[in-house]
Amino acid sequence: MVAFRMTIPIFCMLLILRYGALVKLISIIFFLNMIFLYRNFSNLIIKRGMKLKLLFSLIALIGGMAIAFQAQINGGLGKKVGAMEGALISFLIGSLTLLLVVIFFGKGNLAASATVPKWQLLGGVLGAIYVFIMVFTVPKIGVAPTLVAVIAGQLVIGAIIDHFGLLGGTQIPIDSKKIIALLLLFVSLFLFNKK
Repeated sequence: MVAFRMTIPIFCMLLILRYGALVKLISIIFFLNMIFLYRNFSNLIIKRGMKLKLLFSLIALIGGMAIAFQAQINGGLGKKVGAMEGALISFLIGSLTLLLVVIFFGKGNLAASATVPKWQLLGGVLGAIYVFIMVFTVPKIGVAPTLVAVIAGQLVIGAIIDHFGLLGGTQIPIDSKKIIALLLLFVSLFLFNKK
């Protein structure tokens, strides 16, 4: 098992040597931080007395930073190999990464996926659509306008899902403050795309 775990640093070093140190180093730092947070999650809460909401916000912030890097990296990849091909390559590398994470840190039951409602398996299809759209749009309008549009779409649909409690979620009614926040987000989308 120790020898098998040593393949991760070797694999990461090969990626760094082959594809450029800065991009891969940033990716590896994000990846290792997420593993550290995952493995030490309960210790962080107990030892340092962090509030759950703050910790989850920090994790989401790191995820958002990773998505911004991913958008530019995938956009560049799509320009060189094609949008659909770039999305495929991105998903294959992401799948390999998740396979390694599951092998070393997974505690769930993959076989249970056969018993879930079939609509819950559509997340991968939606993820593929998202990655393809990012690969396609980032080279045309840039990272920031693309991400503002993505966030606007996420928040609108998220507010609808919460308001009606769709897909098994908790019902959280939309109020006037949330509507104003969504309108302001669309103003920012307009300003990001105005020349």
